[in-house]
Amino acid sequence: MLVVERSTNHDWLEQKIEEAIEPELQICDPHHHFWINRDAATQPFYLLDEFLEDISGGHNIVSTVFIECGAQFRKDGPGAFACVGETEFVNDIAERRSADRG
Repeated sequence: MLVVERSTNHDWLEQKIEEAIEPELQICDPHHHFWINRDAATQPFYLLDEFLEDISGGHNIVSTVFIECGAQFRKDGPGAFACVGETEFVNDIAERRSADRG
């Protein structure tokens, strides 16, 4: 089981709370990533809990689009299939969320 601590930049993000200008307006967030153990990133992980917290500020986010960011690439096997590791990683996040919701 994956266990991570609270985001290292959570306190920084809490310094400015953005009010939703049109909370009834449906929004598709066109771009988000998930990652873990990325030392070069602003924070070493960004997973579903962080994402859900980020979109819970009053905006009416009805859909999102996941964009690859090079996370969890396979280290073994043909290089052309390394990116499949990220697909498996994100699919696992979705499956866990689905199982949690029953």
